[in-house]
Amino acid sequence: VAGEETMDFPMNPLALAKEGSMESLIEATHGLLVLEHEEMVSYPFPLGTADEACDAAMILAGSWLEKLKNGGRVDAKERFCESFVAKLEENGMKDGQVYKVVGAEAALLSLKKPEMFNAEL
Repeated sequence: VAGEETMDFPMNPLALAKEGSMESLIEATHGLLVLEHEEMVSYPFPLGTADEACDAAMILAGSWLEKLKNGGRVDAKERFCESFVAKLEENGMKDGQVYKVVGAEAALLSLKKPEMFNAEL
């Protein structure tokens, strides 16, 4: 779309995907929270129609596309949406008239306060 490398997005939804990142955050509580249970789940993430999928992608790409538009690339959003939907289709993420991200995985962590912090004052 830009004809150059993309800039970093202002937020990174995969920031906590790195192995051990959640455990590091739990350790940073210095014992106030402990991991009780961890479960991995896999699920499809529905995006809806092509227009809805494009709208959802604006959470990440919207500010970048706005900068491109202000810089003279008035069709930046349209070009991005066409490319985004094409990539979804190339990767088998179209089901009829709707799109969904498949193969998404998440770790569900159950945390608790240690018993010594549950006493009434």
